[in-house]
Amino acid sequence: MLNFWKRRYNEINYNDLLRTLENGSLDETHSLLAQNQRIKYLNGVESMLEKYRKPDGENRNLTLHSTQQHGEFELAILNVPWNSSSLPFLPLILQRSSGTIYGIMLPFNELLPELTAKQQSQIGELGMSWTKFAIEHQIGVKF
Repeated sequence: MLNFWKRRYNEINYNDLLRTLENGSLDETHSLLAQNQRIKYLNGVESMLEKYRKPDGENRNLTLHSTQQHGEFELAILNVPWNSSSLPFLPLILQRSSGTIYGIMLPFNELLPELTAKQQSQIGELGMSWTKFAIEHQIGVKF
Protein backbone atom coordinates (compact mmCIF):
# COMPACT_ATOMS: atom_id res chain seq x y z
CA MET A 1 0.00 0.00 0.00
CA LEU A 2 1.30 3.40 -0.98
CA ASN A 3 1.76 5.82 1.91
CA PHE A 4 0.42 9.17 0.67
CA TRP A 5 1.66 11.08 3.72
CA LYS A 6 5.28 10.26 3.13
CA ARG A 7 6.99 12.83 0.93
CA ARG A 8 8.81 11.49 -2.09
CA TYR A 9 12.01 13.11 -3.29
CA ASN A 10 13.76 12.94 -6.63
CA GLU A 11 17.04 11.12 -6.86
CA ILE A 12 19.98 13.50 -6.96
CA ASN A 13 21.92 13.27 -10.21
CA TYR A 14 25.38 12.75 -8.75
CA ASN A 15 27.07 12.31 -12.13
CA ASP A 16 26.14 15.86 -13.15
CA LEU A 17 26.85 17.25 -9.68
CA LEU A 18 30.34 15.74 -9.51
CA ARG A 19 31.15 16.82 -13.07
CA THR A 20 30.17 20.42 -12.30
CA LEU A 21 32.06 20.48 -8.99
CA GLU A 22 35.19 19.09 -10.67
CA ASN A 23 35.25 21.08 -13.87
CA GLY A 24 32.50 23.70 -13.91
CA SER A 25 33.04 27.42 -14.17
CA LEU A 26 32.42 29.62 -11.13
CA ASP A 27 28.97 30.47 -12.53
CA GLU A 28 28.11 26.78 -13.04
CA THR A 29 29.27 25.91 -9.53
CA HIS A 30 27.37 28.88 -8.09
CA SER A 31 24.20 27.65 -9.83
CA LEU A 32 24.36 24.53 -7.63
CA LEU A 33 23.81 26.65 -4.50
CA ALA A 34 20.41 27.33 -2.94
CA GLN A 35 19.08 30.47 -4.60
CA ASN A 36 16.90 33.27 -3.31
CA GLN A 37 16.95 37.00 -3.97
CA ARG A 38 17.81 37.68 -0.32
CA ILE A 39 20.79 35.27 -0.23
CA LYS A 40 24.11 36.86 -1.02
CA TYR A 41 26.91 34.30 -0.74
CA LEU A 42 30.25 35.51 0.54
CA ASN A 43 33.57 34.62 -1.09
CA GLY A 44 34.16 31.98 1.58
CA VAL A 45 31.48 29.78 0.02
CA GLU A 46 33.26 29.75 -3.34
CA SER A 47 36.59 29.00 -1.67
CA MET A 48 35.02 26.04 0.15
CA LEU A 49 33.64 24.71 -3.13
CA GLU A 50 37.06 25.13 -4.78
CA LYS A 51 38.24 22.12 -2.73
CA TYR A 52 36.10 19.93 -4.99
CA ARG A 53 37.63 21.33 -8.20
CA LYS A 54 40.02 18.99 -9.98
CA PRO A 55 43.55 20.44 -10.15
CA ASP A 56 45.25 20.74 -13.53
CA GLY A 57 46.99 17.51 -14.47
CA GLU A 58 44.94 15.41 -12.04
CA ASN A 59 43.74 12.14 -13.60
CA ARG A 60 41.59 10.91 -10.74
CA ASN A 61 37.96 11.98 -10.33
CA LEU A 62 35.60 12.84 -7.50
CA THR A 63 33.55 9.82 -6.49
CA LEU A 64 30.55 9.36 -4.25
CA HIS A 65 31.58 7.37 -1.18
CA SER A 66 28.20 7.26 0.58
CA THR A 67 25.01 9.16 1.32
CA GLN A 68 22.74 9.54 4.30
CA GLN A 69 19.30 11.07 4.30
CA HIS A 70 17.44 12.92 7.00
CA GLY A 71 14.15 14.61 6.18
CA GLU A 72 14.47 16.82 3.16
CA PHE A 73 18.29 16.82 3.18
CA GLU A 74 21.03 14.42 2.20
CA LEU A 75 24.63 14.16 3.31
CA ALA A 76 26.90 13.19 0.42
CA ILE A 77 30.37 12.04 1.41
CA LEU A 78 32.67 12.50 -1.56
CA ASN A 79 36.06 10.93 -2.08
CA VAL A 80 38.31 13.83 -3.09
CA PRO A 81 41.62 12.17 -4.05
CA TRP A 82 43.50 15.50 -4.28
CA ASN A 83 42.44 16.54 -0.76
CA SER A 84 45.71 17.28 1.03
CA SER A 85 44.46 16.31 4.49
CA SER A 86 44.84 12.81 5.90
CA LEU A 87 41.11 12.30 5.30
CA PRO A 88 40.41 12.08 1.54
CA PHE A 89 36.68 12.71 2.03
CA LEU A 90 34.62 15.91 2.03
CA PRO A 91 30.92 16.33 2.79
CA LEU A 92 28.10 18.19 1.07
CA ILE A 93 24.64 18.89 2.44
CA LEU A 94 22.08 18.76 -0.38
CA GLN A 95 18.37 19.45 -0.52
CA ARG A 96 16.86 16.21 -1.79
CA SER A 97 14.00 17.78 -3.76
CA SER A 98 16.23 20.07 -5.83
CA GLY A 99 19.75 18.65 -5.49
CA THR A 100 21.01 22.09 -4.52
CA ILE A 101 23.89 22.56 -2.11
CA TYR A 102 22.90 23.93 1.29
CA GLY A 103 26.25 23.59 2.98
CA ILE A 104 29.45 21.68 3.37
CA MET A 105 29.03 20.00 6.75
CA LEU A 106 26.48 22.45 8.16
CA PRO A 107 24.34 25.05 6.38
CA PHE A 108 26.10 28.06 4.96
CA ASN A 109 25.76 31.01 7.35
CA GLU A 110 24.01 32.97 4.61
CA LEU A 111 21.19 30.39 4.63
CA LEU A 112 20.53 30.28 8.38
CA PRO A 113 17.85 33.03 8.37
CA GLU A 114 16.06 31.19 5.52
CA LEU A 115 15.86 27.80 7.27
CA THR A 116 13.12 26.64 9.57
CA ALA A 117 13.97 25.12 12.94
CA LYS A 118 13.03 21.71 11.50
CA GLN A 119 15.41 22.16 8.55
CA GLN A 120 18.21 23.30 10.85
CA SER A 121 17.64 20.22 13.00
CA GLN A 122 17.73 17.89 9.99
CA ILE A 123 20.96 19.44 8.72
CA GLY A 124 22.40 19.35 12.25
CA GLU A 125 21.79 15.59 12.43
CA LEU A 126 23.61 15.13 9.14
CA GLY A 127 26.46 17.30 10.41
CA MET A 128 26.81 15.00 13.41
CA SER A 129 26.83 11.99 11.07
CA TRP A 130 29.67 13.55 9.10
CA THR A 131 31.63 14.26 12.28
CA LYS A 132 31.20 10.64 13.41
CA PHE A 133 32.30 9.38 9.98
CA ALA A 134 35.37 11.64 9.96
CA ILE A 135 36.44 10.66 13.48
CA GLU A 136 35.98 6.95 12.77
CA HIS A 137 38.11 7.21 9.62
CA GLN A 138 40.79 9.29 11.30
CA ILE A 139 41.29 6.99 14.29
CA GLY A 140 40.18 3.72 12.68
CA VAL A 141 37.60 2.88 15.37
CA LYS A 142 33.85 2.44 14.80
CA PHE A 143 31.49 4.04 17.32
